[in-house]
Amino acid sequence: MQDNRPAPSGVRSKASILVVDDSPTIRKLVSMTLESRGYAVVVASDGVDGLAKMQEGMPDLSYIEASAAQLGPRLRPGALVILESTTYPGTTEELLQPTLERGGLRVGQDLFLAFSPERIDPGRQDYMVENTPKVVGGVTPDCLEVARALYGAAIRTIVP
Repeated sequence: MQDNRPAPSGVRSKASILVVDDSPTIRKLVSMTLESRGYAVVVASDGVDGLAKMQEGMPDLSYIEASAAQLGPRLRPGALVILESTTYPGTTEELLQPTLERGGLRVGQDLFLAFSPERIDPGRQDYMVENTPKVVGGVTPDCLEVARALYGAAIRTIVP
């Protein structure tokens, strides 16, 4: 199903995209929607499993913070950043947003920030990226719409 709704204002038609996650969902999404449409895509992964790495009984989110700190200065107006990690509610707005905004861009005005937990079960062959409902949220309504447009190009059911 292709989403033909116009993009919210501020979204450029073509851009370089840095993907800081190498999950199966992201790999498939990048291949199906971005690379095939002429976007320049760079995939970077730290190879860390966020749930497996614990610090004093709490999830260690240093890999998210470090990724955001490196990504923030490289962002341009109209960029979309999606946190696709199994982490606690609030990580996007409490940790990621302030770190990304240090470069001067404001979420909801200059850039789009969304979140979507990883939901693929690698042991199942009947539910793949395309037919596993995708839960997506955005920091603002426009952030949600941009993320929905991206995921909607490759995934049948988007659950806001």
